[in-house]
Order: sequence, then structure tokens, then C-alpha cells
Amino acid sequence: MLRYEECRCNDDNGLLLQIQQISFAMDELRLFIDTHPCCEEAIALFNDYAEKRNELVCRYNSDVMPLSGYALEQSGMWRWGKGAECKKGGYR
Repeated sequence: MLRYEECRCNDDNGLLLQIQQISFAMDELRLFIDTHPCCEEAIALFNDYAEKRNELVCRYNSDVMPLSGYALEQSGMWRWGKGAECKKGGYR
């Protein structure tokens, strides 16, 4: 079975690329698991990818900028109309 391999990119785009790659792999695994629900290897791999993706998203949210509105709201960085400045790392 193909495995996701972590990109050794250090820049923001490299981190986002890793998130996109692992998200794609998870989507493909979901389709496979739909037709092979008893495949323990696929389920374990999906769970590993989900954990890794969560780590990458958390890192991107804290180091670059939140990826979703929910993350913005939770971080307190969603301050439209309150003198917010757009800087690297999100609105402040």
C-alpha cells in the first residue's frame, strides 16, 4: 500500500503542500474503506494520517495563519472592523 512521505520543505508553502497531500491520501483511503470496511491496515493507516494531518494543521495555524474560520474564531484572531492588521501569522 502506498504511504504518505513527509516533505522536507521548511517554508509555509511546503507545510501547506504537506497538508494537501495527506488530505488527498485520506480522501482516497476513505473511498477504499467504504468498499473494504474490514481492512484493518487501511483503517490504521487512515488513523495515522489523521493524527499527522492534525499535527500539521495545528502547526500551520500557529506558525502561519489559521486555515479555517473556526480556527480564527477560536484563536481570537477574527477581529474584522476592530483595527485588525493583516500580518504574517494572521490578523492581529
